[in-house]
Amino acid sequence: MHCYRICQAAVVFTVILAGCNQAPPVLDTRDADARTIHTLETSWNQAFAVKDLNKVVSFYTDDASFLSPSSATLNGAQAIKAAMKPVLADKKYSLMFASTKIEVSKSSDIAYSEGTYTSRHTDPKSKQVFIEKGKYLTVYKKQADGTWKAIADSVSPDAPAVKAE
Repeated sequence: MHCYRICQAAVVFTVILAGCNQAPPVLDTRDADARTIHTLETSWNQAFAVKDLNKVVSFYTDDASFLSPSSATLNGAQAIKAAMKPVLADKKYSLMFASTKIEVSKSSDIAYSEGTYTSRHTDPKSKQVFIEKGKYLTVYKKQADGTWKAIADSVSPDAPAVKAE
């Protein structure tokens, strides 16, 4: 009888320990993460507005890719920076973009933003100013410090750029 009680206590103890070893429920932070990305994009727009090259590039991971039509894929923040330097040097250049959708993965480590943009730039050959409207898709990855950075950024014009009036 004594052995039976010991076995019974061991089973109860094992069940209690098994319950203690379960992971706590994971909090769903997707809505908060989406708001964070929206705020990040507002700051990114501001960096473009003041043409702060280092700040603009700081929104990308070191191994990010930038894809745009009719040009090679830019791989890495340094390549993106080199390509952005003459763009931001254009006195007529401007860029405004706004997300229409931000989706965050269930695990809250990857997200994407899609939206529209309007850019203004000077054609280097004709020196005429053009306006381009289009759409974009940016993939974000949550960093170890909890911040979000773009790992892939793609733009697609809706039509050829038109001369500004």
